[in-house]
Formats: sequence, C-alpha cells, structure tokens
Amino acid sequence: RNLGATCYVSALLQALFHNPEFRSAVFSYPLAPPAAAAAPGGGDAKCECEEDRDERIMAALQRLFCAMERSALAAVDPSELLRLLGIKHSEQQDAQEFNILFLAKLEGIFRRRLGGPERPVTSRLFAGRQAYVTTCQACGHESSREETLDKIEVNLQGRKSVGECVEGYLAVELLDGDNRYFCERCQRKEDAARRIHLRALPPVLNVQLLRYVYDRATFQRKKLKDRVRLERVLRLRADTADSQSDEVEYELAAVLYHRGASAYGGHYVADVRDWATGAWWAMDDEDVAPPKPKDAKKEGAKGKGKKGKGAKKGGKKAAGEEEGEEKDKDEEEEKEEEEWEEDTGKEGADSAQSVEDDGVEIIEVDLDDEDEGNNHVDLSGAGDEEAKPDAAADGDAAAASDTYGVSADAYMLVYVERSFLAERHDVAAPPLEVIRAV
Repeated sequence: RNLGATCYVSALLQALFHNPEFRSAVFSYPLAPPAAAAAPGGGDAKCECEEDRDERIMAALQRLFCAMERSALAAVDPSELLRLLGIKHSEQQDAQEFNILFLAKLEGIFRRRLGGPERPVTSRLFAGRQAYVTTCQACGHESSREETLDKIEVNLQGRKSVGECVEGYLAVELLDGDNRYFCERCQRKEDAARRIHLRALPPVLNVQLLRYVYDRATFQRKKLKDRVRLERVLRLRADTADSQSDEVEYELAAVLYHRGASAYGGHYVADVRDWATGAWWAMDDEDVAPPKPKDAKKEGAKGKGKKGKGAKKGGKKAAGEEEGEEKDKDEEEEKEEEEWEEDTGKEGADSAQSVEDDGVEIIEVDLDDEDEGNNHVDLSGAGDEEAKPDAAADGDAAAASDTYGVSADAYMLVYVERSFLAERHDVAAPPLEVIRAV
C-alpha cells in the first residue's frame, strides 16, 4: 500500500520479495524476545536500544513478507516497517539509494546475529568485487584499488541499450590534461589509462541507469529520458590479475521504472519475474497484472487488473506529484519519440518498429573479447540491418526473447545468474507466531 510517496519502497520490496533466497533468509532469521535483545549484564543502553530496534525491524519485515505470501488482502500495509526505518510517508526518495541503505542495514543485522566469519545473505547474494586499475602511459606502472561491487552504475547518454551502457562502464578511461595521474614510479603527473576490472561477480547483479544528472545551466538535477533497449541476457566474465574466470550468464529478473519528467518527483513501478514459473508481473502499488510490452512509442501503461492474494503489494496512488506527472505523458513521449528517431536515424526507427510490431530485437551482450582481454561487451548483431528483419519474418522465438523492451523510464535492472536462477529454491516457512499474527 502506498502511504503517500512511498511507491519507491513498494517497487523495491517487490523485487526483494520475489527473490526466494532473500525471502527465505528473512523468514529463517531467529528473532530474539525484546528483553533478550539487549546484552546481558546491563550493557550500553544505546547499544541495547539499537539491537532491540533491529529485532523489531526484522519482525516487521517477516510479517510484511508473510502477509504478501499468504494473505488474501488486496494490499498489505508497510507502515510498521517504514516507521522503524524512519521513512517519512510524504517524502519520496531515490529507490537505488534506499536499496543500498536498506541492504546495508540488513547486512549489519544478519552479521551481528551470525557472530562469525560466515557471510550474511545480503553479501552472498548481492556483493561481488571490482578493481579500478590505472596504468601509467609513460612507464607502464599499474596501481589498483579494489572495492565491493554491489551495483553497476552506467551512463545513458549516447547509448541505445543496456549492453552499450555496460560497455561504457568497462571501457578504458584516458586520464590526460588537467586530469593526469600522479605516477608513484615516475614521481610526476603522466597520462594514464584507467579501467574497471570485475574481480568477482555476485549471483544477483543490480544495474543502475543514471537517469538523474546535474544540469549546469539550472544548477539542479534533471531526469534523462533517453530510451534504452532492455536485454534479457547479459554475459560477463570476471578476471583477476592472473587469470580469467568462466563466463557468467545473467537473466533479467526485475525492472524498476521511474515515471514522470522530474528528478524530484514522479512514480515508481516495477516489472518482476517469478523465479519458479518465469511469469512476469507489473507491480503498480496495489495493482498487479501481466506487463504490457515496452516499446519505443508507449511506455509501460499502468497495470490494472489482478488483485487479492496475487497483489500482495502496494496501495493508493500518492496524491499530487505522482499523479500530476502522468498528465502530459502521452504528448511528451510522442515529442521525444520524434527526437529519438531524428537522433538515431532510419536504423533507430526501424529498430523501434521491430520491437513495437514483433517484439523482436537481436541483441547479444557478451563480455568475451579475446583481443581486448579482461571485460568487454560484444553487441553481436546489434548493427546488422539484415539480420533483424529476417528474424522477425521467421518468427524466431529465441531472437524475440532477447529484448524485454525499450524504455525511457527504466531506472534499475536486476539480473540473476542463470545457473543460480535455475536451481531449486525452497523458501523457508515463516515462524508460526508470524503466521498467526498475519
């Protein structure tokens, strides 16, 4: 249920709920009684209060997920969880920022309860490793800085697909001019090449499309309405300093959208895949229905339909901003479609038409270029003007499934490793007292 401007929470919780490993970990968390949550012996009062709050957060999340899974209500109420997290109903936040903060909070809770070297479920599912490697152009000296890979943030401008965005993320960046690199070996600033190396890939990979940018003319954030193709499959390869790992194939499992022209308001919805059946559902607060095709001219209409137990989610639309952003959407999209076709030329228009009419777009995303070594994206067939019409004419099912759609509102994509997705995921039952409470 939307409590005012909490659609971003609803959309994200839907994606997390439909991850059976995450949901099972939430249900399996052993809640401590409120009195036992504090450290014995009368420890620090602040610490005791924080631990008690953590237990109440997990209890609220268990009840919420249990209601989503088992309740016959048209919508469930997330008020208790949002209150414990300190979220104001009237203030809309960035969905990806909330995702990072929420998972970090859960990471701390799980880690405290485990109390050992075992990695919490949040790390096991969502965290990999990446390194920024800078090479001096003068002497060849390399410096490396490694960090956690919890998302891939990709620029949109000038790119027409998620694959191209990822290619840009992994491309070599030249450091020259005022941006030259200080080489420790040369002991002076030199031109350098910097690139990102994927060291270890997580089972669940979040790809963040950077739709919000800073406008130097207005000194404010603005939303980019660039249209991008959403590939169903991404192929990545991690590498270390000594060797490369096997290719990892990811399948699309969720897409979060931000509707509206402003970076300061709008409405978040999500398309989420059921891991067990492969069926997709469009989640728009309390409204749940099969998603409509995302093409270059129409952007995901609201899913009005299935309710009751299947809804499990959402509530009323937020007033004011969220509905106001929809008012001029059709006129705005028609204008942007004309600009998009002018920018991309005939080939871009043909590609848009092929998605609209046939749902066919052959996009092969493969980070496996032996000449480059390390991580690279190969958009095989992306520029093949003859292959696309032939695939459409032949009704090639495999080609038709390569692209989920084309969107100007797609904001965050969740990809799951194919082998991990294919595994049997037995979800633990909620605690009996939680079931009774629901």
